[in-house]
Amino acid sequence: MNQEHQRPAWEDKAALLPAAAGVYVFKDTDGQALYVGKAKDLKARVRAYTREAGDERYHVQFLRPKISDLEFIVTDTEGEALILENNLIKKHRPRYNLRLRDDKTFYHLRLCLLYTSDAADEEDSVDLGGRRII
Repeated sequence: MNQEHQRPAWEDKAALLPAAAGVYVFKDTDGQALYVGKAKDLKARVRAYTREAGDERYHVQFLRPKISDLEFIVTDTEGEALILENNLIKKHRPRYNLRLRDDKTFYHLRLCLLYTSDAADEEDSVDLGGRRII
């Protein structure tokens, strides 16, 4: 009997991925998340894991043999993929996500109130060409 190298089932799934933004999750044989990643093109990004020289990050050489399954979620934008990836990493705490495994989140929102009135207190404001930021 000829023993050919059989492609893992997750690689068959990877070949069917859409060329769209989203998040992918590699799982082990127990269904535990090993790695969560995001991509602006899921098909191209995950295809890199199927080639020996496709992804040169150090941990990938240890990750690839443990991958048993692949799941993915398509998003409308890269921004949505970033937020979803962050949430999934915090939820599943995958072994091979070396960053973002702690409970910290570093998204910031900066609000600036603009006043065009001369009534703004000049000591507490910055002039931006006739507008004051307080």
